[in-house]
Amino acid sequence: MAKASEGNHALAATFMLRLTTVPLVLLVMLALRQPFRVPRGNIHWLVLIGVLDSAANTLFALATTRGLLSLVSVLSSLYPLTTVLLAQALLREHVSKHQRVGIVFALAGVALISAA
Repeated sequence: MAKASEGNHALAATFMLRLTTVPLVLLVMLALRQPFRVPRGNIHWLVLIGVLDSAANTLFALATTRGLLSLVSVLSSLYPLTTVLLAQALLREHVSKHQRVGIVFALAGVALISAA
């Protein structure tokens, strides 16, 4: 992704990433004789996840070349925060007081780095 983003080929790099990973995963599933069973009601979620993941990779590649790398790297390291917040919002997961304090500190750190 880094080399492709240098030449403004982020979209092509994301396409190549998907073009290689999808067949590899299918080959591993075949080798391990794992069935591919997805309930019909969940197929749209899989498509959405794939589209959002590809968009995130493309935007990261673009941001590393056109934005402040110091800020982009810090913001991209916060992806676990997104997972926690989505789990809380969508799955009603409990976020403890210590986790909330950690979230506040992480966001405050990003604010301090971006202000510098």
